[in-house]
Amino acid sequence: MTEYNEYSEDISSCEEPAAYLERQGIEAEKDGGEQDIVTPFDPKKVEIAVEQITIYGLAARIEDDAIDLMPEFQRQSNLWSNTKMSQLIESILIRLPLPAMYMDVANDDKWVVVDGLQRLSTIKKFMVDKKLVLKGMEFLKELEGKSFDELDRMFQRRIYETNITVFKIKKGTPKKVLTSLFHRINTGGTKLTAQEIRHALNQGQVTEFLKRISEEDWFRECIQVSPKRMLNKELILRFMAFYNNGYENYKPSLQQFLDDEMESLNEQATADELALLEDKFKKTLELSKNIFNNKMFSKALIHPERKVTLNRSLFETTTVNLALLSDDEQRILKNSPVGFLSDYKELLNNSDFNSAITEKTNNKDNVKYRHKEMQKIITKYTRHAY
Repeated sequence: MTEYNEYSEDISSCEEPAAYLERQGIEAEKDGGEQDIVTPFDPKKVEIAVEQITIYGLAARIEDDAIDLMPEFQRQSNLWSNTKMSQLIESILIRLPLPAMYMDVANDDKWVVVDGLQRLSTIKKFMVDKKLVLKGMEFLKELEGKSFDELDRMFQRRIYETNITVFKIKKGTPKKVLTSLFHRINTGGTKLTAQEIRHALNQGQVTEFLKRISEEDWFRECIQVSPKRMLNKELILRFMAFYNNGYENYKPSLQQFLDDEMESLNEQATADELALLEDKFKKTLELSKNIFNNKMFSKALIHPERKVTLNRSLFETTTVNLALLSDDEQRILKNSPVGFLSDYKELLNNSDFNSAITEKTNNKDNVKYRHKEMQKIITKYTRHAY
């Protein structure tokens, strides 16, 4: 029987992440694995209850819109093929045990799926929407081509009465606990990206802001990065985190740095502050487009034979330091970009700088080094005092 991990439509379980990133327009960075936990949370604050819930109960909640299956929440729902969904239903019918699900139940009227989205989407499509017809059955071949309503009552009852273990994350569990939990149970065929996890845990003005910016024409014209897996939204957040806090205040890990910024923007940023960030970001991208043309933030600037892929550390270092310029200083670079572009290419050819934007890019010393080197060549032409 098929093992029910939650696969994405665009990454196979055996594909190298670097190859996937390149297809989405992003250069892979060599960061040497997971960062250590710097500030561990108090385990006494973890409030998770274990409960057996029938599929009937889960279907009733789905029908009442009391479980959040919003595609933007993490990865998209309904990614499984018809055959894969049918085989999940067959597993239920022949009484195979199903993996546990995780739910954030802080709001009892709207549970949020932490893990189990594709399984719940299958239940919804088969039992609630009645749009799934069984296909590719391995054992119960007599059920081939049948919908839920066409099953014998015995089979319907067997589905209704099947219990699934649900880990319910209670209200009051700290955000850092939820973030850690996401990463620890994130072991399916396709793991959630760090930005998908941030998005899941910070629903509110910041998720709407990132979504809107990522869909603006001026952003999409400048940043040729796939929106899949929220790679584009993470770039916007990375700019805002370094712009708002400064590289001097950066502490590893980058993941935690961006987590904190996402939470801060969601809970503390005013509409005026977000509007100012958007204006700064827009002007900076337009200036970058003017200087670098279609090879913005890419090593293709010095290697024309290479495919244009965006280097995230180069993006961060360039955009943040350009955004700190006044309008007059930005105008200087816009009106005479040739000398600056020449020095920029020379910087990309520098082995130490190249290492700082390619290897161990989350290291504090590398972050500091690449920002200071970028500031030197910007100051040379604008006289801006960082």
